[in-house]
Amino acid sequence: MGKACCHVVERASKGSLTCPVEFQNQTDLQYAGVLVALPALLACGLLRGIERFDLPNVYYTTTQIFLSLALMVMLRVKQLEQSQLLSCGELGRCLGMDRTPGVQTLRKRLVDFTATADVAQWTLERSRDWMKRDAVEGVLYVDGHVKIYYGKAVDMPQRYVSRMRLCCSGCTEKRPQSAVRGRT
Repeated sequence: MGKACCHVVERASKGSLTCPVEFQNQTDLQYAGVLVALPALLACGLLRGIERFDLPNVYYTTTQIFLSLALMVMLRVKQLEQSQLLSCGELGRCLGMDRTPGVQTLRKRLVDFTATADVAQWTLERSRDWMKRDAVEGVLYVDGHVKIYYGKAVDMPQRYVSRMRLCCSGCTEKRPQSAVRGRT
């Protein structure tokens, strides 16, 4: 079941019971560091409009599923099966639950969410909200390579170098248009 799990009877009963959310003082909680990013996720609108995904008579609510998935993403869980490697009780305590949903439950809820509401419409609304709120034009470099400048004669602008994972002074090389047209 995992460390810190306690609501065995409620989980086993088939009915209208939902997972109780009770935050308690915790000492040495393994995944508590991800809670630092939780206010930023909520401010970005992670939970806006999720009431369209609500399901009747389920143990884990839609909010608990969304928050569990968000924390798993922040813990770099790329596939749902990898969540079995995490201590479900420890991660659940971060969210005020006794444990996070298992892989089968998450898969079932994702299928239910896609059957209940239009997920593409929800993501489109979230994207529009972000664009309205920030009102900044985005720039995406698709075809550019950063050439790092090591000299001191010229003060070059800072560019993000993905292979080094840091910002260095340099310039962005762009391919000639003839080379770009041939690619799809």
